[in-house]
Amino acid sequence: MRHSFFSFLCAGLICSFAVSAQTVSVRSGNIFFKPDTGAERQLTHSGYDSEPALSADGKWIAFVREISGKPDKINPAAIASPEYANELWRVATNGKSANRLVSYGAFSGKSGAISAIHHPQFFPDNRRIVFTAAWAVVEGSVHIVDLQTKKLQFVSAGNSAEVVTAGRYKNHLVVQRHKYFLPGGSYDWYWLLDLNGKEIDAIGEEDNLKLFREMWIDE
Repeated sequence: MRHSFFSFLCAGLICSFAVSAQTVSVRSGNIFFKPDTGAERQLTHSGYDSEPALSADGKWIAFVREISGKPDKINPAAIASPEYANELWRVATNGKSANRLVSYGAFSGKSGAISAIHHPQFFPDNRRIVFTAAWAVVEGSVHIVDLQTKKLQFVSAGNSAEVVTAGRYKNHLVVQRHKYFLPGGSYDWYWLLDLNGKEIDAIGEEDNLKLFREMWIDE
């Protein structure tokens, strides 16, 4: 069984993410959930699950499921660094209603077929999830899936995406883009985007991202 780099890091650890006192974790490729009170319970049993994200209301967990034995043939980078095909799933924290949200190879706008899904995150309204996927060799893509319709929306090129959960820019996205200077050379800045992929403003490098959070999210 092969896993993404993120899954490899989690192989010998318990990778946990929390909302309030609730925690969600990964062990041996399975998702576990511990409520505010009561015992921890195992929610999935595939042995191929990773990158869990807990919804703001604590009712759902989004996660990435690797398809056992199916190499990723869509992602060009997979040729040099083999990765298995994966999908985006969701399960209720009571262990019920597990369902696939985005299939391997699903079509999403100009990025085409989706592969190498990573980093799912719920929006504050719990009705949408943003995630990244492969695209070009030097830059991935950012997508949103509507949890009611399962409709996919391509947002932008980008190597990471973070939902702004509070403040003036709530429900906007912070996306890291790989761009090029006109005279030559490249840079990887963070940008504030609306949900249509329009750039609202440049945030800049990692230090500026911390300042942005302090000014507009944690105010």
